[in-house]
Amino acid sequence: MNKDPRYAAVNALHAQCYPPLMRANAYRYAAKLLRKFGSKADASATVEHDLNIERTLFEWGARETGRRCWASSKPTRGHSRGWGRLIHDVGHMVHRYRHPTFKAHATGEHAIETEIAYYVRHSTDWLTPRETPALDPLLKVAQANARDCANRERWQRKLDRARRAIVKLTRRIKARERRLLKATS
Repeated sequence: MNKDPRYAAVNALHAQCYPPLMRANAYRYAAKLLRKFGSKADASATVEHDLNIERTLFEWGARETGRRCWASSKPTRGHSRGWGRLIHDVGHMVHRYRHPTFKAHATGEHAIETEIAYYVRHSTDWLTPRETPALDPLLKVAQANARDCANRERWQRKLDRARRAIVKLTRRIKARERRLLKATS
């Protein structure tokens, strides 16, 4: 936890338990948060361009899957792993975009991080675990059977095409042999 008193509010939000977070989902969530908080309207007057989300994530080491420290297979507290770390890093990214000349952890960054943490905690359903509906066992069998039938038909077409190619090549070889015999005799 950051001991700076400015970070007390965000530390209180991070002290609550965050659910596990898969790495691939973390990348998507980081992009969504950057889209939400990285608008040009909120940036300083010197910023002339929109936030390039892919480039920003790439510079932070989140290449298509998200940073390793954003992933957590277990519930987390604080900002060292999982959701807390994702929020902390996105806060840095947004602060750097909004104020390109300021240093990290300068005045105002704690407000951005608190705003992001509050948004994630209270304004979204990202933290509620999604229950995947249980598939009917007969439906699973029917889907597997349909997939296998389609694969069998595809392989049968390939086999028929291969047989026709073999017949054609055999005819061509025999025709050449006949021509060669005729030419030598």
